[in-house]
Amino acid sequence: MKDKLADILAFAHVRAPIWNARAAQLGLSPVQTGAWVQETADAAAAMRAVAEAKQALANAVLRQATAFDRLKARSGALTASVRAFARQQANPTAIYIAADLAPPRAAAPIGPPRAATDLVATLRGSNPGVKISWKASQNAPGVVYRLERSMLTEHGQTPWTQIALTGEKSAIDATIPACGPIVGDSSSTPTTPTTPTTPTIFYRVVAQRGDLTSEASAVLIVQLAAAGQPKTGGGGVRLAA
Repeated sequence: MKDKLADILAFAHVRAPIWNARAAQLGLSPVQTGAWVQETADAAAAMRAVAEAKQALANAVLRQATAFDRLKARSGALTASVRAFARQQANPTAIYIAADLAPPRAAAPIGPPRAATDLVATLRGSNPGVKISWKASQNAPGVVYRLERSMLTEHGQTPWTQIALTGEKSAIDATIPACGPIVGDSSSTPTTPTTPTTPTIFYRVVAQRGDLTSEASAVLIVQLAAAGQPKTGGGGVRLAA
């Protein structure tokens, strides 16, 4: 629209004075061409007024933005000063009331850490023992993992015992008997036979943050080679087919 207005004004601005001077020659009356000259001048003045108004608006918007930036910075600085002063007082609530400020909200409790999942047992090559790995996605930092072990022997299942505490998502059990692990299924409740035919080890992981703990992970069952079977790999550990 702006370009069209400028084109209209340019057309009239160039021709109106000439046509006004040659009105009779062009078959026009001086009244017509004189009115055209005046309308051209009025349109030019109106366009200048709009341009000036736009520039004035832009300047006003800039002044407003600058003023509000300063106001925001000053308001934030003063508010921070009042809150810092309130924290140093025996009765900070009175300061917040006097300043008409809301007191700071108490931090919402994070809750216990999330349980570990997908436990896996792997051999350690030439090193003795077995590596237990797991997955975990936590809702806050500061979580450590407690790897626990229980064994099924001819006397029954032993109590759960902590064998590692780590901030990583894996740990080494280098204290198992020198025979080979066979990785079994994970389940929430291991099955205990009345008379075990081969030694069995149960692993579980508990996530811990401070005094808060997660639920125990699903149990990983590791079946050891029966006595008398050949033992290969590091420290006599092997994986059966």
